[in-house]
Amino acid sequence: MRVKEIAELTGITVRTLHYYDAIGLLKPEDTRVDAQTAIACWYQQLQRMGNYAYAAFKGLGQIYVDDSRFTANIDRFGEGLAVFMRDAMAIYADRQTTAEVSKV
Repeated sequence: MRVKEIAELTGITVRTLHYYDAIGLLKPEDTRVDAQTAIACWYQQLQRMGNYAYAAFKGLGQIYVDDSRFTANIDRFGEGLAVFMRDAMAIYADRQTTAEVSKV
C-alpha cells in the first residue's frame, strides 16, 4: 500500500505519515522518545477537533484494542500496531498527568 493510499484511508496527511515513519512510530519500542513525540503529535491533532483530557486520550488508546473494528483497521498498517498505540498513548498520558501534578 502506498503512503498516499494510507493517507486517504486514515485522513492523516502524507507529510505526517512520512514524519511518523521517520521517527519510528511504527517500531515496537513504545517508550522511546521518538514514539512519544509522535504520540504527542497525535494528541495535538485530536486537540484540534475537541478538548481531550489525558484520561480520555488514554481511554481512546484502550478502545483501539477493545473494539475489534478499530483493531482491524489499525492493524492493517502493521500487526500489533493497535496494541503498540494503546501502550504508547497510556505512557504519554501518564507522563503528562504526572508532569501537571508536579507543577502544582
